[in-house]
Formats: sequence, structure tokens, C-alpha cells
Amino acid sequence: GVAFNRDRRDEAERLYNDVLRIRTQLLPPKDPRLAAALFDLASMAHTRGDYAAAEQKYQEAEVIYSQTFGHLYPKAVDCRVCLAHLAYRNKNYEVALAGYKEALKALETLYGADDSNVAGCMNNMANLLKAMKDLDMAEAMARQALAIHQKRIGPEHAVIASDLNLLGTILRDQGKLDEAERFHRESLAMRLKLSGPNNEKVGVSHLTLGTCLSKMGRLEEAESEMLEAIRVFESCLGDKNWVIEAYKRMADLYALWGKPDREAHYRQLADPADRLIVAPVP
Repeated sequence: GVAFNRDRRDEAERLYNDVLRIRTQLLPPKDPRLAAALFDLASMAHTRGDYAAAEQKYQEAEVIYSQTFGHLYPKAVDCRVCLAHLAYRNKNYEVALAGYKEALKALETLYGADDSNVAGCMNNMANLLKAMKDLDMAEAMARQALAIHQKRIGPEHAVIASDLNLLGTILRDQGKLDEAERFHRESLAMRLKLSGPNNEKVGVSHLTLGTCLSKMGRLEEAESEMLEAIRVFESCLGDKNWVIEAYKRMADLYALWGKPDREAHYRQLADPADRLIVAPVP
């Protein structure tokens, strides 16, 4: 796990494959230690984007866990949640929804209806339902997850900030912009307090707030928030997809604003093939 945690992924994958090979030689075919090794390899494949390999290994691990300990064994449920994540990633939304529903029922049985694991699954479902345009159900799920987390971990926590941001994006898509803005500002304020101004999650809150303000027609305020998001994303070593997304949203803002030169600049920045030849922003 050390190599994986330090982002030395090739080395980590070799180690996990060695573990699986040795355990396969020494252990019975349905030993749960084989399932653990399969799950680690599935996680590696998931991280690098090899979703077919990840799916196969999650499925193999889930079968071993379920046959050995039963369908409600927590690790078996984890495998089913990960399979739902993969289906969502591959836009197999109905498969993902069925997987999340099954996992949610199992988690409620294992931990009770107001457990943080249940709330996490509800947030997964809220994101999926948002993608499926079932915004009323997404809002209900997100509100329920927020209430559980607030009860379990208190009013101020990184998880609460993420819940607030998710709920804000759902409300924004519903057109409930004033309420969406309030949730986005709460999320941003909490993340700034907890993490400081240069954290990737703070950048996400700046970006989602800016997107909301853009929809409200408050373009100068939106520009300020998005520029701060870009500054944060460019300065931290996180997921580079976020800075690309920020460039795209900034381009959309300038298109709405009627500033074609700035729009063109950020459209070009959003294209990785062109990023090395981009002229200074006009």
C-alpha cells in the first residue's frame, strides 16, 4: 500500500500482482485473502482507467467474499459499491442505480439508517440521479445525506463541505439559484477555514460558486471566483482535470459575456494539445 499511496503506481501494481500470485499458489481458491489481493488490483486498475480489468477483479473478489461470509459482508458490499461506481463512470446509469440501491439496502441493514456509510452511498446516488436529470430525487438524497452527516460528525467538517457543494450543484441545475448560492458560499467558507486558500477542494468551491453566479447573470463576480479557482488548480498538484474543467467554464462565461478574445484563449487552454503554444491572455 505504501507505493500506491505515494503515487508510485507501477511499482505498487507489481507488488500487488506478486501478492496475488503467491497467495494463489499457497491458498485455497476461495480464501478471502485472495479476494483482498484482487480488490487491491481492482483499485489500481480503476485508478489508471482500465475499467474492464477493474470490473473483472471486483467481481471475482465479491464472489469470494459473498460465498465465504455472506452477501452482507462489508467487503462484499464494498465490491458492489465499486462496481456501481464503474457503471456510473461508463454511463451505464441504470446498472449503476441498481447497484447503488442494492448497496444502500445492505448498508442500512449492516449499520442502521443514519450511519455515515449510508450517507456516503446516498451522495453517490445523488450524483448519479443528477446525471440522469432526476433532480428532485437527487435533491432529496443529498439533503438526507447532509442531515445524517451533520448528526454523525457535526456541523463543520470536510465531508459536510462536500455535501453542501453537491447540494448546491443540484439546486443550481434545478434553477433554485439563490438557495444554491447560499450552499456554495457555506461550502467555500468551511473549506477555507479547514484547509486554507490553496487546497484543491477550495478551488472546486470557487468554481462551482462561479458557475452558479454565471447562471444568475452576475458575470463579474463569476469571473472573480473562476479566476481564483484556476489559480488554485494551477498551483496545487491535484487532479489536472479540474483545471481543464475550469478553463472550459471560463470560456463559457466569456461566451455568455460577449468577450470572444478571452473565450478563445480559454478554449485553447482547455485543449491539452494546444496548451504549450497559448499566447498571453488578452
